[in-house]
Amino acid sequence: MVVLDAISLTPVGKLDRRALPAPVFADDSAEYRAPGTPPEHTLAGLFADLLGRDRVGVDDSFFALGGDSISALQLVARARSAGLAFSARDVFDHKTIAGLAAVAAVTPEIAAPIEPFALVTWPEAEIQRWQQQRPGLIDVRPLSPLQHGMYFHTAPRSPRPSKLPLPVSAASMCWSSRRTPAS
Repeated sequence: MVVLDAISLTPVGKLDRRALPAPVFADDSAEYRAPGTPPEHTLAGLFADLLGRDRVGVDDSFFALGGDSISALQLVARARSAGLAFSARDVFDHKTIAGLAAVAAVTPEIAAPIEPFALVTWPEAEIQRWQQQRPGLIDVRPLSPLQHGMYFHTAPRSPRPSKLPLPVSAASMCWSSRRTPAS
């Protein structure tokens, strides 16, 4: 927090951001403790990259260095890509590299992509029939429980699904413009 004697305003009465002093984050002269473990090295690199710092010690607070809630979410995503798993809540609870390294779970490497049609248990002849009927078909995957429920509640209940049981006439499908006389 920075205390100002006066706040400069623009001619229209808004805060003059250009007149504000540059923010001062954590004191670089504080005692620096280098990362020691692989998770600490990974997190130190992520902190430095996200916050634009040259070096970050394991006891430096993410928020004192200039982090905020949005950059905390970015930290979580980048850490997950680097093989460390923790939540945004963990960033707020354990603000330092040492704290996050202690609660972070090391995740396995990202699995190889799923081969096409590997998630369906159809005979090969059925897959080939679908590919012939639908040019450009890349893969078929089973519905998730949510998708299954949505399909169940929205699927037409007609014996011929392509023919919806709705009263449709040519007159109801036409759009017309009518002019009403001015009163």
